[in-house]
Formats: sequence, C-alpha cells, structure tokens
Amino acid sequence: SALSTQSLATNPSCQSSIAKSTNLTASKLIIENCGEDTSAESFVDLAIHGVWSIEDRAFEDALINGIYSEHGFKAIFKSIDAKSTILAVLTYMLECKGLLGLKPEPNVPSRPRYACVEQDSAQKYEYLHLGYDPWEKCQTSSSADRGPLPTFYASGTAYIFICPIFHSMEPFPRESICPTVEQNRFFGDPGAVYQNYQFFRIIYEQIRFYLGRNALDAVSDPLEEFDWNSIVYKLDMIESLVNPTSLELYTACE
Repeated sequence: SALSTQSLATNPSCQSSIAKSTNLTASKLIIENCGEDTSAESFVDLAIHGVWSIEDRAFEDALINGIYSEHGFKAIFKSIDAKSTILAVLTYMLECKGLLGLKPEPNVPSRPRYACVEQDSAQKYEYLHLGYDPWEKCQTSSSADRGPLPTFYASGTAYIFICPIFHSMEPFPRESICPTVEQNRFFGDPGAVYQNYQFFRIIYEQIRFYLGRNALDAVSDPLEEFDWNSIVYKLDMIESLVNPTSLELYTACE
C-alpha cells in the first residue's frame, strides 16, 4: 500500500485529556504554546469531537460502500484496490496512532502534536532544525487559495503548526459546499472548499502527517493536485492515494 514505506507503530488511542506542555504522556493529546488568551480550548474540542466525527463517517462510507459511495470514491481513487489504504489512513487518524522516525523523538512512536505559532517560535522549536521560521511561514500564501497560511505540517517532525489566522476562521461551512458527482465528474465550486475552514485544515494536516514523505506537494513529481476534476483525470490510483487533497476531499465531503 501507499503506507508501506513508513514505519508505523501503534499507541493507545488519544483521550480527551489535554497536555499544554512539552511533556509527552501516552494517553494525552499534546497542544503547545496556545495560551489562555487564545481559542485553544475550542480548538481542542474541535480536534477531538468535530474532526474525528467526520473521519469516522468517512471510514464507515469507505468500509461499507467503497467504490459505490456517492461521495466520489470511484472518481477520486479509481479502484476498489484503494480501499485498504484509505481505511488504514483513516484508522491512524481516528485512533491517533504514533509514527516512528519523527523529530524530536525518532525512536519513540509519536502522535501529532499541535503548536500555536508565535513570533518567537523559531527559538522555541530550534531543536527541530526546521530550516525556516514558523512565524514567517505563517505569513506566506497557501497553495490552494493564495491567502495567509492557517496551518502547516512540519515534514519529518511530529508537529502540526497552527498559525494565528486559524483562530479567526469559521470551524465549518454553514451549508454544504461539497460537489455532486456524476459519471466520475465533479460539479461545484472547488474554491469553496479552500476558504480555510478549521475542520478542513485539521483534516488536511493530519493526512499530511500520516502520509509523511510519501505525500505529493509543490515540488513532487507529479505535483499535488487541488482541483477536483484534475484529481480525476491527471492522477492514477496510487498518486491519488498520496495526494493529500484527494483524501481531504473524500473525508470532508462524506
């Protein structure tokens, strides 16, 4: 499968107890440097309850309906052979399983850690040797909509960074913005999905975390595809499985 090149290790499922420090505890979700004056508490509730409920529905859809799903499974992934990998990725996301080989503790299975970016984040996370300043990265444009970057996964680490603009975003759309699918073609406004709702951003970064270096991106060959119908016509099954937007669209629009 697309995950076969990664070292995957299982930890107990994440609990709803929260650690705001850098102290790793097997049963805790790690959220760092989000402070009492931010929406950290709301973000935690979002991450645990909102996003996981969406992922759970997508898992059930893939498991039960597979290629007969009404939510674009066949159009995006082409073949029923993609089912096992999709279920594996969603299982890791739902159970918050750990991966080996990630900084800062490569020899210990690491779950995603969420860190709010501040002006001094480069100093706070110097030990990760990122090669860039997280604060400056937050000021750059995202590939999909050219707006400021709300979140990003730091490749090779356990960290998903939360940029300041994230806290002012809507958690989810007020009405459905997902496309309809007819004869393997999507109809709708692709741009609507990239208006940077909190739910969609967390799902996207979790997917990047679990795909790791296998994920398509802005410098891979082929490049990551964001447009629904480009995913259908430009990517084969394996490429779709490692295209983060493919998995995001299927999961978020279940």
